[in-house]
Amino acid sequence: MSNTGRKSRRRPQRKINQNMKEKLLILFGIVLLLLVILVLRITYINATSGSKYKKQVLSQAQQKYESQVLPAKRGDIYDKNGNILATSNKVYNVILDCKTVNSDEDYVEPTIRALNEVLGIDEETVRSLLADSRTSQSQYQVLTKQLSMDKKKEFEKYKAEDEDSGLTKAQAKERANIKGVWFEEDYLRSYPFNETACDTIGFALDRDVADIGLEGYYNSTLTGVDGRQYGYINDDSDVEQTIIAAVNGKNIQTSIDIGAQQIVEKYVNGFKEAMGAKNIGVIVENPSTGEIIAMDGGDRYDLNNPRDLSTVYTEDEIKAMNDVETVEALNGMWSNFCVTDAYEPGSVVKPIVMASALEKGAIQETDTFVCDGSQTFGDTMIKCAVYPSAHGTETLGEVIANSCNDAMMQIGAKMGATQFIKAQSLFNFGTRTGIDLPNEGAGIIHTKDSMGETELACSAFGQGFT
Repeated sequence: MSNTGRKSRRRPQRKINQNMKEKLLILFGIVLLLLVILVLRITYINATSGSKYKKQVLSQAQQKYESQVLPAKRGDIYDKNGNILATSNKVYNVILDCKTVNSDEDYVEPTIRALNEVLGIDEETVRSLLADSRTSQSQYQVLTKQLSMDKKKEFEKYKAEDEDSGLTKAQAKERANIKGVWFEEDYLRSYPFNETACDTIGFALDRDVADIGLEGYYNSTLTGVDGRQYGYINDDSDVEQTIIAAVNGKNIQTSIDIGAQQIVEKYVNGFKEAMGAKNIGVIVENPSTGEIIAMDGGDRYDLNNPRDLSTVYTEDEIKAMNDVETVEALNGMWSNFCVTDAYEPGSVVKPIVMASALEKGAIQETDTFVCDGSQTFGDTMIKCAVYPSAHGTETLGEVIANSCNDAMMQIGAKMGATQFIKAQSLFNFGTRTGIDLPNEGAGIIHTKDSMGETELACSAFGQGFT
């Protein structure tokens, strides 16, 4: 078919006439004028009140730079083989910023729900803090302390979940509205061996408070110096942040051998169960260096829960205690019998007395002594342990083997009070050893004025002085 004769159809073109051009020009002029007015207004505000508004904005930004303590880590305590006896693990305090949560009602329920479901914090506790006029605008309310790192990560994961995590749009929106919760770092002291060597190690009540054991003696060494992070607005109205890093405490390595300590405690437990002794003290020492390898005073407690009296007292006894009695019981349980208590040494002092007598020339190695069961001083008769029996004639070796009080009283008399007291001083009786543990006691010995023949006789076999 031919196209000849077909009329071509064209869309009519609309021409911009002079009237339209004028209207567009007027509109452009108005917009340009408004922009100029806006720029001038902004310039004026900036010149007259810019610093004021800038500080308002920066003060809001400064919230994230609020002053906070950067805790120092307390030093660790090791045994001689590098086993950790005491360490500090990072934990967190959960802080609620009530002002932020209350700034938008959409934040309240999601935040409360998250704290309850993930961290187990009571809903009513949070609602009370948000509603109370005394705390509703507070930016620092401690909800719970010593939260583990795992729980912190669980909360952060819960808060960050969105639709990509499989949540519905509504659920993702709710998670995004969890506001005003942050975590403050802290450290929790931990004792991996629980009650083992409790008397020696001691415990820390806080990161920088300790009075018992090595923890107390070396408290200033183990305690670090807290750092600080804070923000402020400088003279140029800029927010600046300053961080003073924390200095961690120093570690200490002791002479304690935890393996030897466990062996000692095993046999102390057996002896206590079999004999029912009131007090038991065992010290294992390297005689060449004086290093203490193990030390046990009988009564033990869990260093991770030092206020638990159940290892020493029954439940009924604990319930019956008043506050004063509880404090006395705790101090008694925490004391180190081997270091703090004074007691009569008894027969263990006999070899020392005999060695002193030989050293002073008061007796000879070939001397013998006759035990007839007792010695009498004026109206006082002091008996040997086998009285009314007797050991008879004894060499020096037999006196020690038989632990004969009668013969020791005779040796003491040969020494005399002056030489005996001098020998005690040479062996450092009546003084402290200077061991690096707190509250070391000092024994009490007789002076020349207080030591009569009866006191000298008793002291010769380890009684009458501490």
